Amino acid sequence: MIIKSMSRKGGAHHFQQLYNYISKDAEGDRIWHNFLYHEPDQQQTVRSFSDNARHLKTSKRHNILYHEIISLKRSEKDQQDRQMEALRDLARQYLASRAKGQLAYGAIHLDTVHSVHLHLMISSNDRGSHKRVRLPKYEFLQIQKTLESNLQRTYPELEEKAIYNKPWEQSQDLSNKEQNLKSRTKAPSKKEQLRETMERVFKNAPSQQDAKEYLETIGIDLVARGNNITAVQGKLKCRLKTLKLDEAYQTIGKKLASHEKKEDDRMDDLYRFWRENPDRGVDRER
Repeated sequence: MIIKSMSRKGGAHHFQQLYNYISKDAEGDRIWHNFLYHEPDQQQTVRSFSDNARHLKTSKRHNILYHEIISLKRSEKDQQDRQMEALRDLARQYLASRAKGQLAYGAIHLDTVHSVHLHLMISSNDRGSHKRVRLPKYEFLQIQKTLESNLQRTYPELEEKAIYNKPWEQSQDLSNKEQNLKSRTKAPSKKEQLRETMERVFKNAPSQQDAKEYLETIGIDLVARGNNITAVQGKLKCRLKTLKLDEAYQTIGKKLASHEKKEDDRMDDLYRFWRENPDRGVDRER
């Protein structure tokens, strides 16, 4: 399952345009949310959106509506009716969380080979409100996660793979929970503390083996899986790439070896100078 959100800025003409696009290839029952009429026609739907938008200050840089899509991968089995049922169910849950007081109109499309999807037109303000509704990214992500869990629990036969509920360390340095904790306490997160410790070890260790053995003594294990190395400290698991330490790990000991080579080269030059200039030694009898 994929949920996408796209904003449209500008004037009320967007309502008619998007209504026409959603309705053109609509399949099955359509969806209306927070309308006064049970199943309004085209004119009533577009007018309701336009009248509601008049409560807002409009300009080219302000959102006038949102075009949002809930998409399911088309099943190899003959499950189109079940997928359409799931989409309508997901749409009701989605609107209840994402657009409690906003107007919304939607319909299912079956016009693509690889997906069955539902288009939604959502007003940028609650019905009768002078303020636009702002949905923070972390709240949008939480809605995506919740809907995905509900879909997998209620419609397991559709075999939808997890997208939003997978570990997403790679896409951000700190989780929302860590960000909130850090903002409250001003203290570094567990992930940051892990990174600082490992960075110091990698900087001073003469070899990767020495670094690994020392980290084990303080409760940090380095586990290799394919081309990836993961740092494990209790329940905390982070890839070195996520911590931005993969390059530091690969270069352990190289700087020290380079420094030692320079020292060796310098001493070789000094010995060579002494052999070639025996009369220019250091006078120690002063």
